[in-house]
Amino acid sequence: MMQRGSTEYNWVTVPAAAQQAQISDSTFLNWVRRDPTLARKIGGRWRVDADRLQRILDGTEPLGGGQ
Repeated sequence: MMQRGSTEYNWVTVPAAAQQAQISDSTFLNWVRRDPTLARKIGGRWRVDADRLQRILDGTEPLGGGQ
């Protein structure tokens, strides 16, 4: 986990997130293009908010932040 201010983030890599979502890495990166808040570049590599991804996969949060 990484901390930024008082907020903790549980980051995973794109390949790990894509595997969890049972989609390809390129499809997952399309998700990131659709919802840029799902992942961010840290040290030149994409990192995915694992907690938010789980909410999307559970259906409790829409991809795109409700758009």
